[in-house]
Amino acid sequence: MNRRTLLRALGAAAAMWPAASFAQPARRTLIGLLFHSNPEPSLTLLRTALANLGYREGETLQIDIRVANGSDAKLKEMAADLVARQADAIVAFTTPAALAAKAATDRIPIVMAGVADAVGSGLVTSLARPGGNVTGVSAVIAELSGTLLGMLREVVPAAARIGVLVNTADPFHLRMIDQIETANRTVKIDLGIFRVARPGEIAAAFEEMAARKIEAAIIQPTLPRAPVIELAIKARLPTASAVRGYAEDGGLLAYGGKLDDIAAIAAGQVERVLKGARPADIPVQQPAKFELLFNAKTARAIGVTIPPAILARADEVIE
Repeated sequence: MNRRTLLRALGAAAAMWPAASFAQPARRTLIGLLFHSNPEPSLTLLRTALANLGYREGETLQIDIRVANGSDAKLKEMAADLVARQADAIVAFTTPAALAAKAATDRIPIVMAGVADAVGSGLVTSLARPGGNVTGVSAVIAELSGTLLGMLREVVPAAARIGVLVNTADPFHLRMIDQIETANRTVKIDLGIFRVARPGEIAAAFEEMAARKIEAAIIQPTLPRAPVIELAIKARLPTASAVRGYAEDGGLLAYGGKLDDIAAIAAGQVERVLKGARPADIPVQQPAKFELLFNAKTARAIGVTIPPAILARADEVIE
């Protein structure tokens, strides 16, 4: 067979090969998950919610998880990297993460998963008509923080001084303080505000609380949980926060929106933007269900007996 005949034969054979043999693998949808800190249980719950909608991680869906461990500098770098990877959507957990994502892109859809005060933080224009590229779930953390003050007073009725440990790197801390001070007009307790700008300052804040004889404390959710809970137990200090994971990880009390509902709402909004809906046209939702949790093991460790009346209201007691 001469060269010309061989080339004709090869061309004819190639024409007979299935077109699929030349097809490139379909690109999996890429979703970036951006956490300021404390990824669980929100990470697991969102994965479950996406799976319930039919997204198969590793097959039709790729998830890029970024956790800044309380570092604002890392948060900005991680948000920029998700934009550089051309994520199809970014799910941002807590206000600092959502603000970092918004600063990094005005093009990629951003779905907030339980941020605090979305309008006041400048993330959206309004809940009904968000505008821009951001939608999601706005939790009522500020209002819940005021409720926590009353709950702590019920759990520790003898407490005369209650502290509020806030994360000044999260602009929401101002709204949180305002709501707690408003609630305190009714409770009328000696209230102390303790400010932390970075994780390395948490230990010093606990030393200051001990010096001021603080007998219970409310913890802002965006502070890293592990060191806060460890120091609180060591100080035998009853503490409360407005997210479920705080009690699950060893904090005494948590009261907040049901995280599985928040995850389901956020996953549904992710699906809508992936199908072409504009975030600007998707109303921001708020949780409709709330849950109260106590950690019984922690209560025993710090010597607190939870009054039966408030214990009866608990949705879950963690042993």
